[in-house]
Amino acid sequence: MTSEQSGSGPADSPSARRLARTPVWARIAVVLGILVVAAAVIVTVVVATRGGDDPDAALRELCAAAAEDHLERRGSDDIEVAASAMQISESGETYRVQGTATFTQDGVAGQATVRCTARDEDGAWRIASVRVSG
Repeated sequence: MTSEQSGSGPADSPSARRLARTPVWARIAVVLGILVVAAAVIVTVVVATRGGDDPDAALRELCAAAAEDHLERRGSDDIEVAASAMQISESGETYRVQGTATFTQDGVAGQATVRCTARDEDGAWRIASVRVSG
């Protein structure tokens, strides 16, 4: 007698039954959550391991990464943010970073102005806000 005839194949294992009872939205949410955490870890590691010689370059890169993340969440792809061309201005303890992003959304090419507000908290940059207009 084969496993197909007896009904005790791999599809009848307890883990397969548990997975079958889990709603599809929960499975998708878990995978997306893992991807978001992985992306955050990668961005953190990249920013932390970059040469700390130029704090402005680190701030530009951090803002560019935050803008790319923002545009990805809006459904854009083929995103390019020119971090080296971003301009930084200081206003007290707050830094404003502004630049341009190009992207594709729903098959249409677009361009937008990117604005980030950042603060230096104990030697580490923190992005307070990201705005994309255009």
